[in-house]
Amino acid sequence: MYGQCWKCGKWGQMERHHIFEGVANRKKSEEFGLVVLLCGEECHRNGREAAHRCGETALRLHRWGQRKFMEEQKDKARKARKETN
Repeated sequence: MYGQCWKCGKWGQMERHHIFEGVANRKKSEEFGLVVLLCGEECHRNGREAAHRCGETALRLHRWGQRKFMEEQKDKARKARKETN
């Protein structure tokens, strides 16, 4: 998939990374749009600070995913309240 890396900003062929891992969590990541594009070699799998190798990078991604989820759910709740009033 062609796009821009979430971590380093490079453009090119990317891999999808699910913010929350594991079989059940991967499905939830898809459902809530908590998926980012990462460079395959450097930022996703094999680099020193790659998402699958570096706890700090994984934590940054988790925090970003949590903020995104909370903001989107807050907007959905606000919209639902307007529609029901």
